[in-house]
Amino acid sequence: MIEVGSVADWVGAVGTAGALLATVHIIISDRKRARSADAAAVSVWWTQRYVDHVDKPASRSIDIHVFNGSSAPLPTVTAYSRVKGRDYIEEVLSAAGADLAAIEPGMTVVRNISVVHHVDVDRVYVFFITRDGKRWARCLGDGRLMPGAKAKHLAEGAGRMRAALARTYPRDLILE
Repeated sequence: MIEVGSVADWVGAVGTAGALLATVHIIISDRKRARSADAAAVSVWWTQRYVDHVDKPASRSIDIHVFNGSSAPLPTVTAYSRVKGRDYIEEVLSAAGADLAAIEPGMTVVRNISVVHHVDVDRVYVFFITRDGKRWARCLGDGRLMPGAKAKHLAEGAGRMRAALARTYPRDLILE
């Protein structure tokens, strides 16, 4: 006959297994938090300009602001949006675009981009690479931080569910 043990043995075994799972969960979440610490310190925001000229058509532009609050320089920062029927935005905000080697810690860079249509800032993402080599993005509209692959699909007009399932960049354009 098989002995199943006492209730106390079962409660002890379940408690031990639960403690082990909780410990693993805490370790994994701490590692994720540590990896995203530099990315969380990067802020983005925007302002929009509309100038109505008397002798020529009105002009419209947006200013994209990037503040590097992390402890390491950002070697490449790019604003990107490719929604059909709208202005395509692909502007380098660091390196050659701003005549800088990188956006240094504590530095803010502002880039003015001329546009023709209304810009859906919820579809504009600012991509950057942290010192560990991971690609991140912030949504210009609400500042959400997310992995670069997901943001790339959202910037191209994909729905949230399709973008969440995406694990790679679209093949037609990979941000450097």
